Amino acid sequence: MRSVIMEILVGLSKDEMKKIDYFIQNKYFNTDKVVERLFLYFKKNIKKRHFEGGLNDALRLQMYNHILPNEAVTSPLNNKQKAYLTAKIALLTDVIKQFLMVEALRENETYQYILLHKKLLEKKRFYTLEKSIKKQKKALDQKPKKGSDYYFEAMQAEQVILDFLYQQGKILKQDNLPELAFNFDTYYLIQQLEYHLTTLSLMSASADKKPFDFERFNIVLSLVDLPQYAAHPLIKSYRLAIDMIQHNSGEAYRDLLDSIAENKAMIPRNNLIDFYILAASFCARRTKEGKEEYYRHSFEIFKAMVQGNLLVNNNFIQVSFLKNIISAACRVGEFEWAKNMLDQYQAFIRAEVREQTFHFNSAVIEFHQKNYKQVIHHCIRVNRINPTYDVNCRMIELKACYELDEEFSEATLQRFDTAIQAVRLHKRLSTKDKKAWGNFLYAAKSLYKIKHDISKTDTIGLGEKINSFTAVNDKKWLLEKMEEM
Repeated sequence: MRSVIMEILVGLSKDEMKKIDYFIQNKYFNTDKVVERLFLYFKKNIKKRHFEGGLNDALRLQMYNHILPNEAVTSPLNNKQKAYLTAKIALLTDVIKQFLMVEALRENETYQYILLHKKLLEKKRFYTLEKSIKKQKKALDQKPKKGSDYYFEAMQAEQVILDFLYQQGKILKQDNLPELAFNFDTYYLIQQLEYHLTTLSLMSASADKKPFDFERFNIVLSLVDLPQYAAHPLIKSYRLAIDMIQHNSGEAYRDLLDSIAENKAMIPRNNLIDFYILAASFCARRTKEGKEEYYRHSFEIFKAMVQGNLLVNNNFIQVSFLKNIISAACRVGEFEWAKNMLDQYQAFIRAEVREQTFHFNSAVIEFHQKNYKQVIHHCIRVNRINPTYDVNCRMIELKACYELDEEFSEATLQRFDTAIQAVRLHKRLSTKDKKAWGNFLYAAKSLYKIKHDISKTDTIGLGEKINSFTAVNDKKWLLEKMEEM
Protein backbone atom coordinates (compact mmCIF):
# COMPACT_ATOMS: atom_id res chain seq x y z
CA MET A 1 0.00 0.00 0.00
CA ARG A 2 1.34 3.42 -0.96
CA SER A 3 2.02 5.62 2.07
CA VAL A 4 1.56 9.36 2.62
CA ILE A 5 5.30 9.95 2.77
CA MET A 6 5.85 8.23 -0.59
CA GLU A 7 2.99 10.20 -2.12
CA ILE A 8 4.68 13.45 -1.05
CA LEU A 9 8.29 12.57 -1.84
CA VAL A 10 7.63 11.20 -5.35
CA GLY A 11 6.33 14.61 -6.42
CA LEU A 12 9.33 16.62 -5.19
CA SER A 13 12.15 17.93 -7.38
CA LYS A 14 15.87 17.31 -6.76
CA ASP A 15 16.21 20.89 -5.52
CA GLU A 16 13.38 20.42 -3.04
CA MET A 17 14.88 17.14 -1.79
CA LYS A 18 18.17 18.96 -1.22
CA LYS A 19 16.39 21.69 0.75
CA ILE A 20 14.61 19.08 2.91
CA ASP A 21 18.01 17.58 3.67
CA TYR A 22 19.12 20.94 5.14
CA PHE A 23 15.75 21.45 6.81
CA ILE A 24 15.87 18.13 8.68
CA GLN A 25 19.35 18.89 9.99
CA ASN A 26 18.02 22.10 11.61
CA LYS A 27 17.50 21.32 15.29
CA TYR A 28 14.55 23.72 15.51
CA PHE A 29 12.55 21.35 13.29
CA ASN A 30 14.15 17.97 14.06
CA THR A 31 16.47 16.55 16.70
CA ASP A 32 16.13 12.88 15.80
CA LYS A 33 19.16 11.43 13.99
CA VAL A 34 17.17 8.33 13.02
CA VAL A 35 14.72 10.55 11.14
CA GLU A 36 17.70 12.08 9.27
CA ARG A 37 18.94 8.62 8.26
CA LEU A 38 15.42 7.59 7.26
CA PHE A 39 15.12 10.60 4.94
CA LEU A 40 18.49 9.81 3.33
CA TYR A 41 17.19 6.30 2.62
CA PHE A 42 14.09 7.69 0.91
CA LYS A 43 16.13 10.30 -0.95
CA LYS A 44 18.35 7.59 -2.42
CA ASN A 45 15.64 5.05 -3.25
CA ILE A 46 12.30 6.84 -3.81
CA LYS A 47 12.63 6.96 -7.61
CA LYS A 48 13.46 3.25 -7.94
CA ARG A 49 10.88 1.01 -9.54
CA HIS A 50 10.55 -1.34 -6.58
CA PHE A 51 8.97 1.52 -4.62
CA GLU A 52 5.98 1.65 -7.01
CA GLY A 53 4.22 -1.12 -5.11
CA GLY A 54 4.35 0.75 -1.80
CA LEU A 55 5.95 -0.10 1.53
CA ASN A 56 5.90 -3.90 1.59
CA ASP A 57 7.56 -6.11 4.23
CA ALA A 58 10.80 -6.44 2.27
CA LEU A 59 11.21 -2.66 1.96
CA ARG A 60 10.37 -2.14 5.62
CA LEU A 61 13.05 -4.63 6.58
CA GLN A 62 15.59 -2.90 4.34
CA MET A 63 14.60 0.49 5.75
CA TYR A 64 14.84 -0.70 9.36
CA ASN A 65 18.33 -2.09 8.80
CA HIS A 66 19.40 1.19 7.17
CA ILE A 67 18.32 3.42 10.06
CA LEU A 68 19.55 1.02 12.75
CA PRO A 69 22.64 -0.66 11.27
CA ASN A 70 23.80 -1.88 14.70
CA GLU A 71 20.50 -3.71 15.22
CA ALA A 72 20.18 -5.20 11.72
CA VAL A 73 17.89 -8.21 11.38
CA THR A 74 17.47 -10.81 8.64
CA SER A 75 13.95 -12.02 9.35
CA PRO A 76 10.70 -10.05 8.86
CA LEU A 77 10.14 -7.30 11.43
CA ASN A 78 8.24 -8.18 14.57
CA ASN A 79 5.38 -6.03 15.86
CA LYS A 80 7.63 -3.92 18.10
CA GLN A 81 10.08 -3.22 15.26
CA LYS A 82 7.21 -2.39 12.88
CA ALA A 83 5.76 0.05 15.42
CA TYR A 84 9.16 1.72 15.86
CA LEU A 85 9.62 2.14 12.09
CA THR A 86 6.06 3.42 11.68
CA ALA A 87 6.64 6.03 14.41
CA LYS A 88 9.83 7.27 12.71
CA ILE A 89 8.08 7.43 9.33
CA ALA A 90 5.32 9.51 10.98
CA LEU A 91 7.92 11.90 12.44
CA LEU A 92 9.62 12.27 9.06
CA THR A 93 6.25 12.85 7.38
CA ASP A 94 5.50 15.67 9.84
CA VAL A 95 8.89 17.30 9.21
CA ILE A 96 8.36 17.18 5.45
CA LYS A 97 4.91 18.72 5.84
CA GLN A 98 6.47 21.50 7.92
CA PHE A 99 9.01 22.04 5.14
CA LEU A 100 6.23 22.37 2.56
CA MET A 101 4.41 24.88 4.78
CA VAL A 102 7.57 26.95 5.23
CA GLU A 103 8.20 26.87 1.47
CA ALA A 104 4.62 27.99 0.81
CA LEU A 105 5.04 30.81 3.32
CA ARG A 106 8.30 31.94 1.71
CA GLU A 107 6.52 32.11 -1.65
CA ASN A 108 3.54 34.10 -0.35
CA GLU A 109 4.34 37.52 1.10
CA THR A 110 0.69 38.18 1.99
CA TYR A 111 0.57 35.35 4.52
CA GLN A 112 3.97 36.38 5.88
CA TYR A 113 2.45 39.75 6.75
CA ILE A 114 -0.72 38.21 8.19
CA LEU A 115 1.16 35.89 10.55
CA LEU A 116 3.83 38.45 11.45
CA HIS A 117 1.31 41.18 12.25
CA LYS A 118 -0.80 38.82 14.33
CA LYS A 119 2.25 37.89 16.39
CA LEU A 120 3.39 41.55 16.75
CA LEU A 121 -0.10 42.51 17.97
CA GLU A 122 -0.06 39.63 20.44
CA LYS A 123 3.34 40.78 21.75
CA LYS A 124 2.23 44.45 21.69
CA ARG A 125 5.24 45.44 19.58
CA PHE A 126 3.36 48.44 18.18
CA TYR A 127 6.32 50.43 16.80
CA THR A 128 7.53 47.47 14.72
CA LEU A 129 3.96 46.72 13.69
CA GLU A 130 3.37 50.27 12.44
CA LYS A 131 6.55 50.18 10.36
CA SER A 132 5.62 46.81 8.87
CA ILE A 133 2.06 47.94 8.01
CA LYS A 134 3.40 51.07 6.28
CA LYS A 135 5.78 48.95 4.23
CA GLN A 136 2.97 46.58 3.25
CA LYS A 137 0.57 49.37 2.27
CA LYS A 138 3.26 51.14 0.25
CA ALA A 139 3.84 47.92 -1.71
CA LEU A 140 0.08 47.54 -2.23
CA ASP A 141 -0.24 51.10 -3.53
CA GLN A 142 2.39 50.36 -6.19
CA LYS A 143 0.46 47.38 -7.61
CA PRO A 144 -1.39 48.43 -10.78
CA LYS A 145 -3.20 45.09 -11.20
CA LYS A 146 -5.94 44.74 -8.62
CA GLY A 147 -7.53 41.31 -8.42
CA SER A 148 -8.88 39.16 -5.59
CA ASP A 149 -5.37 38.60 -4.15
CA TYR A 150 -4.84 42.37 -3.92
CA TYR A 151 -8.11 42.99 -2.07
CA PHE A 152 -7.58 40.01 0.22
CA GLU A 153 -4.22 41.45 1.31
CA ALA A 154 -5.64 44.99 1.60
CA MET A 155 -8.53 43.67 3.70
CA GLN A 156 -6.12 41.83 6.03
CA ALA A 157 -3.97 44.97 6.38
CA GLU A 158 -7.01 47.07 7.30
CA GLN A 159 -8.13 44.43 9.81
CA VAL A 160 -4.74 44.63 11.55
CA ILE A 161 -4.98 48.43 11.65
CA LEU A 162 -8.45 48.17 13.22
CA ASP A 163 -7.17 45.72 15.85
CA PHE A 164 -4.17 47.99 16.46
CA LEU A 165 -6.42 51.04 17.01
CA TYR A 166 -8.56 49.02 19.42
CA GLN A 167 -5.57 47.82 21.46
CA GLN A 168 -4.16 51.37 21.57
CA GLY A 169 -7.47 52.71 22.86
CA LYS A 170 -7.89 55.00 19.83
CA ILE A 171 -10.92 53.31 18.27
CA LEU A 172 -13.45 55.91 19.50
CA LYS A 173 -11.54 58.79 17.94
CA GLN A 174 -10.23 57.08 14.81
CA ASP A 175 -11.31 54.07 12.75
CA ASN A 176 -10.78 52.61 9.28
CA LEU A 177 -14.11 50.81 8.91
CA PRO A 178 -14.98 52.34 5.47
CA GLU A 179 -11.64 51.17 4.01
CA LEU A 180 -12.03 47.73 5.59
CA ALA A 181 -15.59 47.38 4.31
CA PHE A 182 -14.64 48.45 0.78
CA ASN A 183 -11.75 45.99 0.52
CA PHE A 184 -13.81 43.20 2.05
CA ASP A 185 -16.76 43.83 -0.28
CA THR A 186 -14.57 44.05 -3.38
CA TYR A 187 -12.76 40.83 -2.50
CA TYR A 188 -16.06 39.10 -1.77
CA LEU A 189 -17.66 40.30 -5.00
CA ILE A 190 -14.75 39.24 -7.19
CA GLN A 191 -14.77 35.78 -5.59
CA GLN A 192 -18.54 35.44 -6.03
CA LEU A 193 -18.34 36.51 -9.67
CA GLU A 194 -15.52 34.04 -10.27
CA TYR A 195 -17.48 31.17 -8.68
CA HIS A 196 -20.58 32.03 -10.68
CA LEU A 197 -18.60 32.24 -13.93
CA THR A 198 -17.06 28.83 -13.18
CA THR A 199 -20.54 27.40 -12.57
CA LEU A 200 -21.82 28.76 -15.90
CA SER A 201 -18.76 27.45 -17.74
CA LEU A 202 -19.26 23.96 -16.30
CA MET A 203 -22.95 24.04 -17.19
CA SER A 204 -22.20 25.07 -20.77
CA ALA A 205 -19.49 22.42 -21.21
CA SER A 206 -21.50 19.54 -19.77
CA ALA A 207 -24.43 17.76 -21.36
CA ASP A 208 -25.53 16.54 -17.91
CA LYS A 209 -27.32 19.57 -16.51
CA LYS A 210 -26.52 19.58 -12.79
CA PRO A 211 -28.95 21.86 -10.93
CA PHE A 212 -27.46 25.02 -9.42
CA ASP A 213 -29.18 27.51 -7.15
CA PHE A 214 -28.66 31.01 -8.56
CA GLU A 215 -30.85 32.78 -6.00
CA ARG A 216 -27.83 33.61 -3.82
CA PHE A 217 -25.99 35.09 -6.75
CA ASN A 218 -28.95 37.25 -7.76
CA ILE A 219 -28.77 38.85 -4.30
CA VAL A 220 -25.02 39.45 -4.77
CA LEU A 221 -25.76 41.30 -8.04
CA SER A 222 -27.52 44.08 -6.14
CA LEU A 223 -24.19 44.86 -4.47
CA VAL A 224 -22.28 44.58 -7.77
CA ASP A 225 -24.52 47.26 -9.28
CA LEU A 226 -23.51 49.88 -6.72
CA PRO A 227 -21.49 52.67 -8.44
CA GLN A 228 -18.31 52.14 -6.39
CA TYR A 229 -18.11 48.52 -7.60
CA ALA A 230 -19.79 48.51 -11.02
CA ALA A 231 -17.04 50.62 -12.61
CA HIS A 232 -14.20 48.44 -11.30
CA PRO A 233 -12.39 47.07 -14.41
CA LEU A 234 -12.24 43.49 -13.15
CA ILE A 235 -15.81 43.42 -11.81
CA LYS A 236 -17.08 44.97 -15.05
CA SER A 237 -15.26 42.33 -17.11
CA TYR A 238 -16.67 39.54 -14.96
CA ARG A 239 -20.21 40.87 -15.45
CA LEU A 240 -19.73 40.96 -19.22
CA ALA A 241 -18.25 37.45 -19.28
CA ILE A 242 -21.21 36.16 -17.27
CA ASP A 243 -23.70 37.86 -19.63
CA MET A 244 -21.83 36.44 -22.63
CA ILE A 245 -22.10 32.85 -21.37
CA GLN A 246 -25.49 33.02 -19.67
CA HIS A 247 -27.30 34.72 -22.57
CA ASN A 248 -25.01 33.68 -25.45
CA SER A 249 -24.69 37.41 -26.08
CA GLY A 250 -22.65 38.70 -29.00
CA GLU A 251 -22.92 42.23 -27.63
CA ALA A 252 -21.47 41.15 -24.26
CA TYR A 253 -18.71 39.28 -26.13
CA ARG A 254 -17.69 42.44 -28.00
CA ASP A 255 -17.95 44.59 -24.87
CA LEU A 256 -15.82 42.09 -22.93
CA LEU A 257 -13.01 42.26 -25.50
CA ASP A 258 -13.22 46.07 -25.48
CA SER A 259 -13.14 46.13 -21.69
CA ILE A 260 -10.08 43.90 -21.29
CA ALA A 261 -8.27 45.73 -24.13
CA GLU A 262 -8.90 49.04 -22.38
CA ASN A 263 -8.05 47.84 -18.86
CA LYS A 264 -5.47 45.09 -19.39
CA ALA A 265 -2.85 47.11 -17.46
CA MET A 266 -5.10 46.86 -14.37
CA ILE A 267 -6.44 43.30 -14.75
CA PRO A 268 -4.27 40.50 -13.28
CA ARG A 269 -2.65 38.14 -15.77
CA ASN A 270 -4.58 35.03 -14.68
CA ASN A 271 -7.89 36.88 -15.10
CA LEU A 272 -6.90 38.13 -18.57
CA ILE A 273 -6.12 34.56 -19.60
CA ASP A 274 -9.48 33.34 -18.30
CA PHE A 275 -11.41 36.08 -20.11
CA TYR A 276 -9.63 35.45 -23.42
CA ILE A 277 -10.24 31.70 -23.14
CA LEU A 278 -13.94 32.27 -22.40
CA ALA A 279 -14.17 34.61 -25.41
CA ALA A 280 -12.47 31.99 -27.62
CA SER A 281 -14.93 29.34 -26.35
CA PHE A 282 -17.79 31.68 -27.26
CA CYS A 283 -16.34 31.93 -30.78
CA ALA A 284 -16.11 28.13 -31.00
CA ARG A 285 -19.81 27.82 -30.14
CA ARG A 286 -20.70 30.41 -32.78
CA THR A 287 -18.69 28.59 -35.48
CA LYS A 288 -20.58 25.39 -34.64
CA GLU A 289 -23.75 27.37 -35.32
CA GLY A 290 -22.40 28.06 -38.83
CA LYS A 291 -21.20 31.64 -38.20
CA GLU A 292 -17.85 31.34 -39.97
CA GLU A 293 -16.77 34.93 -39.30
CA TYR A 294 -16.00 33.79 -35.74
CA TYR A 295 -13.04 31.74 -37.00
CA ARG A 296 -11.32 35.08 -37.64
CA HIS A 297 -12.44 36.31 -34.20
CA SER A 298 -10.82 33.26 -32.56
CA PHE A 299 -7.60 33.87 -34.44
CA GLU A 300 -7.48 37.52 -33.34
CA ILE A 301 -8.06 36.51 -29.72
CA PHE A 302 -5.12 34.10 -29.81
CA LYS A 303 -2.97 36.74 -31.51
CA ALA A 304 -3.76 39.12 -28.66
CA MET A 305 -2.76 36.44 -26.15
CA VAL A 306 0.54 35.87 -27.97
CA GLN A 307 1.24 39.60 -27.99
CA GLY A 308 0.40 39.82 -24.27
CA ASN A 309 2.66 36.84 -23.45
CA LEU A 310 -0.32 35.01 -21.95
CA LEU A 311 0.24 31.50 -23.28
CA VAL A 312 3.05 30.16 -21.11
CA ASN A 313 2.62 29.52 -17.37
CA ASN A 314 5.44 28.21 -15.18
CA ASN A 315 7.47 27.59 -18.32
CA PHE A 316 4.77 25.32 -19.82
CA ILE A 317 1.96 25.66 -22.34
CA GLN A 318 -1.11 23.45 -22.23
CA VAL A 319 -1.22 21.11 -25.23
CA SER A 320 -4.95 21.75 -25.69
CA PHE A 321 -4.24 25.48 -25.79
CA LEU A 322 -1.64 25.04 -28.51
CA LYS A 323 -4.03 22.84 -30.51
CA ASN A 324 -6.71 25.55 -30.45
CA ILE A 325 -4.22 28.23 -31.53
CA ILE A 326 -2.93 26.18 -34.48
CA SER A 327 -6.46 25.23 -35.54
CA ALA A 328 -7.69 28.85 -35.38
CA ALA A 329 -4.78 30.04 -37.55
CA CYS A 330 -5.32 27.30 -40.13
CA ARG A 331 -9.05 28.02 -40.35
CA VAL A 332 -8.26 31.51 -41.65
CA GLY A 333 -5.34 30.47 -43.87
CA GLU A 334 -2.56 31.81 -41.60
CA PHE A 335 -0.32 28.79 -42.19
CA GLU A 336 3.06 30.46 -41.78
CA TRP A 337 1.91 32.05 -38.54
CA ALA A 338 0.73 28.61 -37.34
CA LYS A 339 4.09 27.03 -38.19
CA ASN A 340 5.92 29.82 -36.37
CA MET A 341 3.74 29.33 -33.29
CA LEU A 342 4.41 25.58 -33.32
CA ASP A 343 8.16 26.17 -33.59
CA GLN A 344 8.12 28.94 -30.98
CA TYR A 345 6.13 27.09 -28.32
CA GLN A 346 7.34 23.54 -28.91
CA ALA A 347 9.97 23.91 -26.18
CA PHE A 348 7.25 24.75 -23.61
CA ILE A 349 5.37 21.46 -24.06
CA ARG A 350 5.88 18.69 -21.50
CA ALA A 351 8.85 16.61 -22.64
CA GLU A 352 6.93 13.29 -22.58
CA VAL A 353 4.42 14.44 -25.20
CA ARG A 354 6.47 17.09 -27.04
CA GLU A 355 7.24 15.10 -30.17
CA GLN A 356 3.71 13.70 -30.50
CA THR A 357 2.22 17.16 -30.03
CA PHE A 358 4.46 18.45 -32.80
CA HIS A 359 3.29 15.70 -35.17
CA PHE A 360 -0.39 16.23 -34.40
CA ASN A 361 -0.28 19.98 -34.96
CA SER A 362 1.83 19.49 -38.08
CA ALA A 363 -0.90 17.14 -39.34
CA VAL A 364 -3.49 19.89 -38.75
CA ILE A 365 -1.43 22.42 -40.74
CA GLU A 366 -0.86 19.94 -43.57
CA PHE A 367 -4.55 19.00 -43.67
CA HIS A 368 -5.70 22.57 -44.17
CA GLN A 369 -3.14 22.89 -46.97
CA LYS A 370 -4.56 19.69 -48.52
CA ASN A 371 -1.30 17.75 -48.15
CA TYR A 372 -3.15 14.60 -47.15
CA LYS A 373 -0.27 12.13 -47.43
CA GLN A 374 1.72 14.28 -45.01
CA VAL A 375 -1.27 14.20 -42.66
CA ILE A 376 -1.09 10.40 -42.52
CA HIS A 377 2.70 10.61 -42.08
CA HIS A 378 2.29 12.76 -38.97
CA CYS A 379 -0.81 11.06 -37.51
CA ILE A 380 0.73 7.59 -37.33
CA ARG A 381 3.44 9.11 -35.10
CA VAL A 382 0.89 10.25 -32.50
CA ASN A 383 0.19 7.76 -29.73
CA ARG A 384 -1.41 9.08 -26.53
CA ILE A 385 -1.40 12.75 -25.48
CA ASN A 386 -4.81 13.44 -23.91
CA PRO A 387 -8.43 12.53 -24.78
CA THR A 388 -9.01 15.64 -26.91
CA TYR A 389 -5.84 15.15 -28.95
CA ASP A 390 -6.40 11.41 -29.34
CA VAL A 391 -9.92 11.81 -30.72
CA ASN A 392 -8.99 14.76 -32.95
CA CYS A 393 -6.06 12.79 -34.35
CA ARG A 394 -8.38 9.92 -35.30
CA MET A 395 -10.75 12.33 -37.00
CA ILE A 396 -8.15 14.20 -39.03
CA GLU A 397 -6.59 10.92 -40.15
CA LEU A 398 -10.02 9.65 -41.24
CA LYS A 399 -10.67 12.84 -43.20
CA ALA A 400 -7.28 12.50 -44.91
CA CYS A 401 -8.12 8.89 -45.87
CA TYR A 402 -11.46 10.11 -47.22
CA GLU A 403 -9.70 12.65 -49.42
CA LEU A 404 -6.99 10.23 -50.62
CA ASP A 405 -9.18 7.24 -51.47
CA GLU A 406 -9.97 7.43 -55.18
CA GLU A 407 -11.54 3.98 -54.91
CA PHE A 408 -13.46 2.30 -52.12
CA SER A 409 -11.27 0.88 -49.34
CA GLU A 410 -12.52 -1.68 -46.86
CA ALA A 411 -9.64 -0.66 -44.57
CA THR A 412 -10.93 2.92 -44.45
CA LEU A 413 -14.44 1.74 -43.66
CA GLN A 414 -13.02 -0.35 -40.81
CA ARG A 415 -11.20 2.78 -39.58
CA PHE A 416 -14.59 4.51 -39.32
CA ASP A 417 -16.07 1.58 -37.36
CA THR A 418 -13.06 1.48 -35.03
CA ALA A 419 -13.33 5.22 -34.41
CA ILE A 420 -17.09 4.95 -33.70
CA GLN A 421 -16.41 2.22 -31.15
CA ALA A 422 -13.51 4.15 -29.59
CA VAL A 423 -15.65 7.27 -29.10
CA ARG A 424 -18.53 5.26 -27.68
CA LEU A 425 -16.30 3.50 -25.11
CA HIS A 426 -14.06 6.47 -24.27
CA LYS A 427 -14.17 6.90 -20.49
CA ARG A 428 -12.82 10.47 -20.36
CA LEU A 429 -14.95 12.09 -23.06
CA SER A 430 -18.00 14.02 -21.87
CA THR A 431 -21.46 12.88 -22.94
CA LYS A 432 -21.72 16.04 -25.04
CA ASP A 433 -18.46 15.35 -26.89
CA LYS A 434 -19.38 11.70 -27.45
CA LYS A 435 -22.62 12.79 -29.08
CA ALA A 436 -20.99 15.46 -31.29
CA TRP A 437 -18.19 13.15 -32.46
CA GLY A 438 -20.55 10.20 -32.84
CA ASN A 439 -22.79 12.23 -35.13
CA PHE A 440 -19.79 13.42 -37.14
CA LEU A 441 -18.56 9.85 -37.63
CA TYR A 442 -22.02 8.64 -38.67
CA ALA A 443 -22.25 11.41 -41.28
CA ALA A 444 -18.64 11.04 -42.50
CA LYS A 445 -18.97 7.28 -42.89
CA SER A 446 -22.25 7.74 -44.78
CA LEU A 447 -20.57 10.32 -47.05
CA TYR A 448 -17.72 7.91 -47.76
CA LYS A 449 -20.19 5.18 -48.79
CA ILE A 450 -22.15 7.63 -50.98
CA LYS A 451 -18.92 8.82 -52.58
CA HIS A 452 -18.06 5.26 -53.62
CA ASP A 453 -21.65 4.25 -54.59
CA ILE A 454 -22.14 1.62 -51.90
CA SER A 455 -24.89 3.39 -49.95
CA LYS A 456 -28.67 3.32 -50.17
CA THR A 457 -28.77 6.84 -48.72
CA ASP A 458 -28.38 9.90 -50.94
CA THR A 459 -26.95 13.34 -50.12
CA ILE A 460 -30.42 14.88 -49.69
CA GLY A 461 -31.40 12.39 -47.02
CA LEU A 462 -28.03 12.68 -45.33
CA GLY A 463 -28.21 16.49 -45.41
CA GLU A 464 -31.57 16.39 -43.63
CA LYS A 465 -30.10 14.03 -41.05
CA ILE A 466 -27.09 16.31 -40.43
CA ASN A 467 -29.34 19.36 -40.03
CA SER A 468 -31.43 17.47 -37.48
CA PHE A 469 -28.43 16.85 -35.21
CA THR A 470 -28.47 18.93 -32.04
CA ALA A 471 -24.68 18.52 -31.81
CA VAL A 472 -22.18 17.62 -34.52
CA ASN A 473 -18.49 18.41 -34.82
CA ASP A 474 -16.84 19.71 -38.01
CA LYS A 475 -20.17 20.36 -39.70
CA LYS A 476 -18.51 22.76 -42.15
CA TRP A 477 -16.33 19.97 -43.56
CA LEU A 478 -19.30 17.61 -43.87
CA LEU A 479 -21.30 20.18 -45.82
CA GLU A 480 -18.33 20.92 -48.10
CA LYS A 481 -17.97 17.23 -48.94
CA MET A 482 -21.69 17.02 -49.73
CA GLU A 483 -21.43 19.94 -52.13
CA GLU A 484 -18.63 18.12 -53.97
CA MET A 485 -20.89 15.13 -54.71
